[in-house]
Formats: sequence, C-alpha cells, structure tokens
Amino acid sequence: MNNYNLLINDKELNDIIDSINEINKDNLLACHGRCHTTFVINAIEKLLTSLNFDRKTIELGKIAGLLHDIGTIDGKKDMQIEVVKCAYNFWIKQSYHKKVKI
Repeated sequence: MNNYNLLINDKELNDIIDSINEINKDNLLACHGRCHTTFVINAIEKLLTSLNFDRKTIELGKIAGLLHDIGTIDGKKDMQIEVVKCAYNFWIKQSYHKKVKI
C-alpha cells in the first residue's frame, strides 16, 4: 500500500478532515469538508497526470491535497483569502494559466 492510501484510510486523519468544515462553519469560504478535499485531490491528480509527472510526484501531490486544509483548524482570520491570493500570484508568476488547460 502506498503512503497516500495509508493516509486516506487513517481514521484519526479522516476525523480531522471531517471536523474542518465544522470548525470554520461561519466562514463562507471555508466549506472544506470531505467533498472539497476529494475535489482537490482529483484535480491535482488530473493536473499532474496531464503534465506527465511520474507516479511518485502524483502520489505526493495527492497527499498535499489531502492535507492542504489542515491549517484551518486553528481558525486564523482570513486565512482562506490569503491562500487564494498566494496561489493566484504563484499561478500567474509561473505562467501556468498559459500552459495548462483544465
């Protein structure tokens, strides 16, 4: 079993992921429950596959997708907005918007 499969089946980690949406339920940008995490994982896998990354890199990307919202647990104010700004700036800086069609 690969590391991603070990993590995706870990009960404690799944409980944490499932609790994130409850913790941030008053923040409209924080709808980060199981469906969101699954969407992110699938999007990462699709993107990295389309860019011809190797299986190990794709697995690491999926692990990153699985864990990407862990930081919301401490409830930092406006964290989601800052993350979106950071990701957008990186995407534009790297010109990925010109290279990738999703």
